Amino acid sequence: MNGRNKQKGFALYLTVIAVGIVSFITFSLSDIAFRQNTIASIGNRSQQAFYASDSGLECALFWDLHHAAFPYNQGGSFDPNLVDCGDGVVDYEFTATADSATTLFDVDFTAINCVVEIKVEKVDIGDRITTKITSQGESGSCVAGDSNRFQRSIEVNY
Repeated sequence: MNGRNKQKGFALYLTVIAVGIVSFITFSLSDIAFRQNTIASIGNRSQQAFYASDSGLECALFWDLHHAAFPYNQGGSFDPNLVDCGDGVVDYEFTATADSATTLFDVDFTAINCVVEIKVEKVDIGDRITTKITSQGESGSCVAGDSNRFQRSIEVNY
């Protein structure tokens, strides 16, 4: 009888150990799944920002190459009503000198819940006009300081 009393709490001890191990494994797998979900979400937002930037770039290229919407010196002016992309031009700024011009404008794309900033720089170097278009897209909220925003830029020179 004396040997039997020594083993009375052994089953409870084994059960507590087994439950602890199973709980640890469950917690570890849940943590891995949560982190994978976070990584996938980051990739998705980054991709949205890139596609927004690409849409803005395609918009500027189309209106520059097919309609000459962006002037290259102070003899021209930028008409925001001419550029028809997304949900329209939200805000713009045009500066020019005798041999160069910069057009900076925002296009509203409600599909990404934000705007795309596009900058068109043209320089007349005598025998030709060089153009640099920079499009900066972002995904997520337009609220300043939002940590869930991703920005991607694309630049084209011709």
